[in-house]
Amino acid sequence: MTDENDMRAKHKIAAAARRQRDLNQIARLIKGEALKHLEGETRLKAALFIRSSYQELLKPRGPYSMTEIKERLEAELGRANEFKIHRWMLRKTETHVTKSLTDHYKTRAEPQKKTSGYLKLTAALAKIAGTDPDDAMISFMQQTGLSDRLAQRGGLVANEALDPRLGLADLLREFAAHVAERHDLARLFDAAERLQAGWNPDQGPIALLLWDGGDRFTRQTALDGFWLVDSLPPFPSVCLARVPFGHVNNAGFDLRDDSESVSSGTATIHARGSATASWRLHLAIVPAPGGGVIPCFLRTTNLTVYLESVEGSLDHNGIFDVSHHEDDLFELVPGYRDRATIFLDGTKRVAFDEATTKRVEDPQAYKDLYRHRKDRRNTDDEMPPHEGIPVAHLTPVSPAAIQHWLLDVPDFAGATVEPEPILSEYSAWYDPELATWMRGPSLARDLEVALRRDVLFDEFSKWITDYSRSLSLLDGDYRARVIKADLDLHSRWRATSLATSSSATS
Repeated sequence: MTDENDMRAKHKIAAAARRQRDLNQIARLIKGEALKHLEGETRLKAALFIRSSYQELLKPRGPYSMTEIKERLEAELGRANEFKIHRWMLRKTETHVTKSLTDHYKTRAEPQKKTSGYLKLTAALAKIAGTDPDDAMISFMQQTGLSDRLAQRGGLVANEALDPRLGLADLLREFAAHVAERHDLARLFDAAERLQAGWNPDQGPIALLLWDGGDRFTRQTALDGFWLVDSLPPFPSVCLARVPFGHVNNAGFDLRDDSESVSSGTATIHARGSATASWRLHLAIVPAPGGGVIPCFLRTTNLTVYLESVEGSLDHNGIFDVSHHEDDLFELVPGYRDRATIFLDGTKRVAFDEATTKRVEDPQAYKDLYRHRKDRRNTDDEMPPHEGIPVAHLTPVSPAAIQHWLLDVPDFAGATVEPEPILSEYSAWYDPELATWMRGPSLARDLEVALRRDVLFDEFSKWITDYSRSLSLLDGDYRARVIKADLDLHSRWRATSLATSSSATS
């Protein structure tokens, strides 16, 4: 429990630090110390964000009429004269920012351009909605891409159109918003929040009740929540690759039937091979605290064992996924855990033999077995699970995150980055004539190709369809269980009342 509490504390400290950095950026913009005016696509994305926030308040979706919103805005903004919100919004029919739409508005005075005005309006709309204005402004920064642009050398890039990472980050944000709109993800998130339902990536898009009581899933807190790898909120996800962070070569293993303890010393089967601990890198769509959605890189953990030769009663080799608890190399150290299993002619417990265990536990060998890759923001979110507990990590898509996870991903000695078919197939079929932000072989380019060819949309659509169907079944089953529990409780109450009444009359 101490490890878990420490991990939760570090997680909350890191989340608070990220939030403070975002708020510091916002304060500079409101004061006019940076980027006083918005141009091009960024201006239209800001106007689209205001339109979306306004629509959430307006009847019939929201509780207010146009006149009521106008009056409340004027009060929040301290405006004595009439405030015309339409000057800060796109039209209702303009739901996506495209090149043609950007060209259409290029020389027009409206939507307005003043950055501080958009932020103040965002905060005012949030107050009217009864939500946190800071959350809303942070969401505005993320969904318009302003956070990325301000992070580049402390201000705007001289020519942002030439930075392909910015282009891909913007494209992924637009893609996430498109998926959310097409599939009404707000409804799915609301239903899952009521039921506190989630999923386990190892089992696929099957709705499960969240079992970890540490954090409650809400749309406002999902991004900074503390989620175990097998108890995640329902973030629609597509796995992109396995990125190794730990590896041991020339390893010895002891295998036993699942019914026997690894330390029992009986029915031992010896094997030679290697073990690799990896991050499973997903692209996920996550509800943003201030409304809307944000694309994130979601990282869970995975442990695989490669058996080159097996001695004893079995004649088999191959690669096996290990059932996880911690999902790092220490999962295979015999002793108190005793949980690691693989399916090899039935379920077999697996552990390092004595010689390999000594290698893994040797402090001097630590740097050779594990690779720490700090990102440019010097965060601690790559901490291997053995230093705490198996926690999923969410990193909002940004140029820095794209660089770190899709470009700077060298192979580990003896273990390579393994793209999932959605990326590896498109790497093989890549058309040099296809116009993409990312050029040259990389996970980033292959992800963009999958997006542009609609394969990524199809994968997300399948996940959402399958999960929604499963969530509906879980909801019905759980409601039936609660109703039955109510009936049983009422029966006990009646029985108690009858017993009390009978005692009083006898």
